[in-house]
Amino acid sequence: MSRKLPLAGGGIVRTACARGVLRTGVEEKTGELLSAAVLAERVGWAADLVSGMVAVLLAEHWNAADVDVLAAGEDTGGRPLPSNAWMALRRLGWTVGPAGGIRVNDRIVRIAQEAAGRTLRAAKWRADLTAGVLATWPADPARRTPKEWDRVREAVRARSSPPRPRPAGRIGPRPDPPGSRQHAPRPGDAGHPPPSGPRVRRASVRRDTLTRTGPGCLVRPTGTRA
Repeated sequence: MSRKLPLAGGGIVRTACARGVLRTGVEEKTGELLSAAVLAERVGWAADLVSGMVAVLLAEHWNAADVDVLAAGEDTGGRPLPSNAWMALRRLGWTVGPAGGIRVNDRIVRIAQEAAGRTLRAAKWRADLTAGVLATWPADPARRTPKEWDRVREAVRARSSPPRPRPAGRIGPRPDPPGSRQHAPRPGDAGHPPPSGPRVRRASVRRDTLTRTGPGCLVRPTGTRA
């Protein structure tokens, strides 16, 4: 049973994050309280582990062929790929694991696959957007006319593949209210482009993935949130 809320026609999903402060932790086996310094060390080790797996995935699939496969939105059997990036990568068989024989729970691997998958999807979106802007470059880029912005949208839409998930946003200046003075496009008018590369925010890592970390250790979930 899916826990996703149904959306009305034309609706999209936005995911937001909030910073949190981790002040202490608990050793699962002994019940010993961990200081903030020890907790920060373990979180840092787990974040570095995730970043390493992300780098491996990107090194293997940072090419036009694989980016286009993911952007097409279908697996080899013609089934639609899941919207979650980590699930889409697994459907395509793009797996990864920690180096050095380290064992971690599946949540750690999913974090790495999600970060890599979003970056690969964003690469296609940014390439289409950049190509569309360059193909319709106006004589005076500082003062685009409404028709010139329409040509940009048409060029980007022609390069985009309908099945693939992509960031939603308006390209071009926002409409001016009746009677107001027209203004030059602002940087924010192009929507919200994806981040420039994979980043693992340590504050967003759940505590249930960090109970016991370290080379050769098994990370077990505790079922609590940070």
